[in-house]
Amino acid sequence: MSSENQDYPDILTSHNYDGIQEFDNPMPFWWKAIFVLTVFWAGFYVFAIEFGFINTYEKNLYAENEEIKVIRAKQKKDAPKVDEAMLLAAVDKEDVIASGAKVYTSTCASCHGGAGEGLIGPNLTDDHWLHGASPMENYNTIVNGVAEKGMPPWGQVLSPEDSIAVTAYIRTLRGTNPPNAKEPQGEKVAN
Repeated sequence: MSSENQDYPDILTSHNYDGIQEFDNPMPFWWKAIFVLTVFWAGFYVFAIEFGFINTYEKNLYAENEEIKVIRAKQKKDAPKVDEAMLLAAVDKEDVIASGAKVYTSTCASCHGGAGEGLIGPNLTDDHWLHGASPMENYNTIVNGVAEKGMPPWGQVLSPEDSIAVTAYIRTLRGTNPPNAKEPQGEKVAN
């Protein structure tokens, strides 16, 4: 290409690396402009962070945590009042049991087995229970977890309706006697 059609003449530098030479052309304007804008932005950013025009990570984290607290408080306020009668009534509702089975499969089956036979967690089909056999005790175990046994508190993950549905579904597993059931653990209780 001839130098007549270019903005800058082809001037070779004296640098020579293994027979490779470079032209002494200036940097394109848009590269210079981006560099200058970056320098100004860095100065503005430092100034803005120091004087509170831009939130810091800590301020954003605090604001998000406050928002989560408000959401949790509203959810707790709107949650249905759970009692023994409500949980026993849920066992008779097919849609609640179907919902509970779905939630059980996705959250509980990995520890308690697909049929409640017990894997890492205890067997849910026999008459022996570690943390109580009543529906309310089962519900509280699901919601609050059992940290010393490695069961997480699902109340922060599941909605109150899902916790009720899982409790009802677990109630339907009692007495099913699946194959390869884990040995009984805990106290024997009457059905």
